[in-house]
Amino acid sequence: MKTGRKSVLGKSVEDQWEVFSEKIRYVVESFVPLPCQKVYNKSTKHRRPVWMNDKVLPKIKTKKIAFGCYRRTRAEQDYASYAIEQEMLQKQKREEQLESMKKKLLSWRREIRRHFTDMPMGS
Repeated sequence: MKTGRKSVLGKSVEDQWEVFSEKIRYVVESFVPLPCQKVYNKSTKHRRPVWMNDKVLPKIKTKKIAFGCYRRTRAEQDYASYAIEQEMLQKQKREEQLESMKKKLLSWRREIRRHFTDMPMGS
């Protein structure tokens, strides 16, 4: 795909609009996320959410262990331990989701700027 002023110089308004709309379509298709976007993890051979990284996985394991302990004993102390682990996991999960979204937005912003920096504003 051509970028810059050279791709629209000497063309009619309709042709310039076609070039511009192609660039918009390319950027939207490339950088607008789908609602259920997943990352393929080669080491585990399955798909998992973007936020589920090496920081969150140990907390998930700890929460599962705490819940298993509570299920075996049904003790109030074990449930309190599980509740704390669950709360910590939710907090870490939200932080990771926010961080991944910020990274995506910054990369999209750079890509969009790269595609449209040389686009002429007037005729």
